[in-house]
Amino acid sequence: MAAVIGQFITTMTGQSAIDDGTTATLLANLITAVGIAGANRSQLTDTGAANAYAAANPVPLTALPTAGGVTQVLKIANSNTGASTYAPDGLAAAPIYGMGGALLQGGEIVANGVATLVSYVGSQLNGGALCWVLIGCTGGALQVADATAAKHAVSSGQFESLVKGCIADVATSMGFTAVLATNGFIKFPTWLGSWMVQWGAFTTSSAGYSNWGFPRVFPNASLLTWATPQISNNSPISVGINQSLSSAASIPVATMNPSGGYTAVALSMLSIGY
Repeated sequence: MAAVIGQFITTMTGQSAIDDGTTATLLANLITAVGIAGANRSQLTDTGAANAYAAANPVPLTALPTAGGVTQVLKIANSNTGASTYAPDGLAAAPIYGMGGALLQGGEIVANGVATLVSYVGSQLNGGALCWVLIGCTGGALQVADATAAKHAVSSGQFESLVKGCIADVATSMGFTAVLATNGFIKFPTWLGSWMVQWGAFTTSSAGYSNWGFPRVFPNASLLTWATPQISNNSPISVGINQSLSSAASIPVATMNPSGGYTAVALSMLSIGY
């Protein structure tokens, strides 16, 4: 046994095993050798496919890890495009999570990069079952959790929400207003002339002209209005819009059939004003 330990020390440190007859000296040399052995992890070759990674260890695992901390370093063959798994030594595949605690989304693992995976078994991930955590990959995107303090990295989702919120606040403070719906409008601020564009759905009356009520009352007046029939056949329809009798709140609209009689037709309406 002493010879085996001495050979291990010599192989790992490149120096002769010193045995001065004391346990402390031999133990110190052994600790150094074990530390070097732990630091020199083998880089494994990925033999799997995109999103389904696999590799063979020099000394194969006979069972999947039952605790966290088992490290696997892989030279990647294929980039991931979404959620991914890792299966060492022909054992069952387990999901890969990012450092943010979520499944991979795509782009975190890059072909020809070197990825570091660490086993994790705990309540935070995968319902307590085994999973692998991607510590990082050369050239890959790094997953981060949502920031909760001033010096934390911000996730893409948080940044996008922040930018949208800022744009909305600026637009509102500058006087822009909008309702994006079937019946909606966009209102420009006073320094842009208070212009409004309004749209909506309206069905005319078979009894004659009826008023399409604008989704929002114009500050001054409607200047021009359009209408498009919502019909699936080729029946000719005449649309009448009485712009001269419009108010800030509504405008008279009618539709007529080829015989000249009023008919009820669904219309798509558009009006601009100020």
